[in-house]
Amino acid sequence: MTLTSRAGKYSLLEDLYKRHNQLHRPTVLELLDVLKTLVGAFKATYIVADALDESSQFDDVSNIIESILGWKMPNCHLLITSRRETYLDILYQYDPLEVVLSENLVSGDIELYTHETVGKVQKFRKWDRGLEEEIIGKLIGKAGGM
Repeated sequence: MTLTSRAGKYSLLEDLYKRHNQLHRPTVLELLDVLKTLVGAFKATYIVADALDESSQFDDVSNIIESILGWKMPNCHLLITSRRETYLDILYQYDPLEVVLSENLVSGDIELYTHETVGKVQKFRKWDRGLEEEIIGKLIGKAGGM
């Protein structure tokens, strides 16, 4: 989030920080309140929650996401990336636009990226072709579409 373009709104964060006298952290509700005010200051705001399925604090993150969605602010756009998990179904009540990427499609991109990267890095060029292909194969296999 680029707060510098709205310097007047940035003082909200400073005020919150000062209110807590640097002794303890603001609550999630206080932070959400500041975020909501900041979102309202922009024509469009994009919030990205990447790899939600990998979060060890899913309940907390899910509650935050539900709060943001509950604002129903048309200028607030939320992008969530995740593997399909049943515990994420709660978010479907908000009628999201869902884009499903199959592992086969993503694996092709990963393979292309890996080959290009290995081809560009000088120290990797010293590998013999067999070793290079073995390493690339393991990387792609371990990526599992991610």
